[in-house]
Amino acid sequence: MKAFIKFINTLGNIIILNILFVLTSVLSIGLCIGTSLSALYATFLDLKTDESGYYVRNYFKHFKGNFKSTIFIDIALILLAGAAYLNYLAINTINSSNIKLILYAVELLIGLEISFIASFYFMVVAKFEGKFTSLLYLSFIFAHKYLYLSILFVVLFIGSFFLLIYVSFAFIFIIFGLIAYIESLILKYLNFNSQYDKYPSTKVDGKAYRGYSEIVTYLSNELKGKNVVAFEMYPGVSKQEIVNNLIMKLGFDRVIDIETCALSEDDLDKLLKRNMTDDRVFGLMSHFEIEEFYDLSKLEEAKKSISSNERVAIYGFGASMIHNDSLIYLDMTRWEIQLRYRKGMSNWNKTNPNEDNLRKYKRGYFIEWRTADRLKKRVLRNSTYYIDSTVENDPKLILTDDLFKGIRKLSTHPFRLVPYFDPGVWGGQWMKEVCNLDPSKKNYAWSFDGVPEENCVLYDFNGVKVASPAINIVFFEPVNLLGNKVHARFGTEFPIRFDFLDTFEGGNLSLQVHPLTEYIQDKFGMHYTQDESYYILDAKEDSVVYLGVKEGINKDDLINDLKESQRTGKKFNDEKYINKFKAKKHDHFLIPAGTIHCSGKNTMVLEISATPYIFTFKLWDWGRLGLDGLPRPVHIEHGEHVIQFDRDTTLVKNNLINRFVEMEDGSTKTGLHEREFIETRRYFFDSKITIKTCDSVNMNNLVEGQAAVIESTNGEFDPFVVHYAETYIIPESIKEYTIRPLNEGEKCGVLKAYVR
Repeated sequence: MKAFIKFINTLGNIIILNILFVLTSVLSIGLCIGTSLSALYATFLDLKTDESGYYVRNYFKHFKGNFKSTIFIDIALILLAGAAYLNYLAINTINSSNIKLILYAVELLIGLEISFIASFYFMVVAKFEGKFTSLLYLSFIFAHKYLYLSILFVVLFIGSFFLLIYVSFAFIFIIFGLIAYIESLILKYLNFNSQYDKYPSTKVDGKAYRGYSEIVTYLSNELKGKNVVAFEMYPGVSKQEIVNNLIMKLGFDRVIDIETCALSEDDLDKLLKRNMTDDRVFGLMSHFEIEEFYDLSKLEEAKKSISSNERVAIYGFGASMIHNDSLIYLDMTRWEIQLRYRKGMSNWNKTNPNEDNLRKYKRGYFIEWRTADRLKKRVLRNSTYYIDSTVENDPKLILTDDLFKGIRKLSTHPFRLVPYFDPGVWGGQWMKEVCNLDPSKKNYAWSFDGVPEENCVLYDFNGVKVASPAINIVFFEPVNLLGNKVHARFGTEFPIRFDFLDTFEGGNLSLQVHPLTEYIQDKFGMHYTQDESYYILDAKEDSVVYLGVKEGINKDDLINDLKESQRTGKKFNDEKYINKFKAKKHDHFLIPAGTIHCSGKNTMVLEISATPYIFTFKLWDWGRLGLDGLPRPVHIEHGEHVIQFDRDTTLVKNNLINRFVEMEDGSTKTGLHEREFIETRRYFFDSKITIKTCDSVNMNNLVEGQAAVIESTNGEFDPFVVHYAETYIIPESIKEYTIRPLNEGEKCGVLKAYVR
């Protein structure tokens, strides 16, 4: 009965929307037929298929929203149709039948090409955000990639007019809506329009100053009477930009670049040599303090050179080492630093603009960022002003006290990190739709929206969004955020990481393995390793996960064949050595360190792992080059020491795949392996449920449903809405919280990860 009622409701909605389509098309004298069609597609992508009123409201919302993106195409198609007709008449005047035939064929091919692109364009507008050129380009790509669908769409369109003219005009009340409904089900991964928020923010009381002009005006007054002002810069902040646009305009008598007191480049290289190692990717975790990077005698001279009757600005990484009357801290996320590396920025006190980006990243990860974070912990609270330097030539300044207001708020409230997305050689197409990304890009491989070390948070000061590295919350409110138990175990490190791996219409990940705890400690100086798991958000029929070795294989044969493949380029015989398991939506594959693994193509993975995310030993990469045209790094020499050959077919099947246990609170325990410190629980619900944090920070993802609302059980925070596929953090200080579907009665699912 429910199915029948749903069918009747859907049919009714199709008829209602069909009538709206006809009315808006006719009333616009055909000028808005494409706009009407895109509104029709978009409305069918909405979730609430049983509410006609909702559909009517949203049809006009989409009609208005898509008007600018479609009206010019509508007009262009009408003009092209007119031109085609005139051209047809002109061809008819030609006497030669052969020439006529050729010209008719050319006109037909051009007409089909335009029809194919147009048939996708209005669907693309309904499904994706982007510039007109990007949407048109994507339509071109789809039209040729899915030629069979292009033909189908054109046939359906022509067929609709055949039915109206030769069968019955009564079809006008349903035919266009029915065709659009069918077509809206094609080429989509969601049954609703994605509401994924790429720029989540938290409102904070205070004032932010945006742009150099506004900041200069403000600081000119605030710094009166301050003789020595230090501009402490996280390595990666553009000194030249800050000096030219800020410091030089504040009227100082003298400016001092503190980095002129640093060790020479050669001396610094010698100091860092052991930690840098000769490896392209892996270094040794460092414990340097900023003072070790400087010539202390030069620092002393700089201090003595400052007289009491002059106004001096000191700037650079380490400026806070000089006694000052006012300290301004300029911050930046690690992700932005990596992007600047790619654009040619050198490492700190290193002239290497053209060096391999992996080596730049290594120096940052193992040395520069560790040292800078130690300094930040020492001096940030002592600063008066905080500048977000993330976007070039678009700084934002706030009082440091206001920054800490935001930090304290997020340590007691649910919050999200600002995600970032990156292409890859194996990247896919799923995130384009689900995460509202630029559809014209070739692919997106990774999404990181649960890595505080690299992601930022956005603080909203009356409309001005100030970015700050999320790790600052861990540094300065570790107990509230992590909880006593986790803080005691991990210190000011965030132990859990969520990210996406998208191979939809892409390729296999590299075959890889992560180091055992003792190996990562001995070789790299990390105190815990990268245990992880794959939770399957979505999968096609041919989706697989490679996991563990086959039974009875010879260890030496496996390693020798890997080395031969790396040496000669010969294809590695993965079918001989590695298990391959079918994967479907909501499966959970556990990957304790030492287990060979990778995701296959056409799989959307929510990767849940411990935070030492750089330590991946690639064993085989299917013979591919990186996006930079260089061979991707392979580390068989590390991998052969950590591969656990007892993780064979039987053990994997019995212990590492879908180890689901139903719990008394209604949740499902889905992992992880007993060797891993992360616990995961899945909750499916269609009404309000209560979840406890279990004495640990919670990192969660909405794995099912359009949207859900998180609410406090004691009124400590305002309701917090999350959308499908969004990762969010629940601080341990909350203790317990409720979650319910935003849309009453909708089935939702949440995956929760916490420290056991």
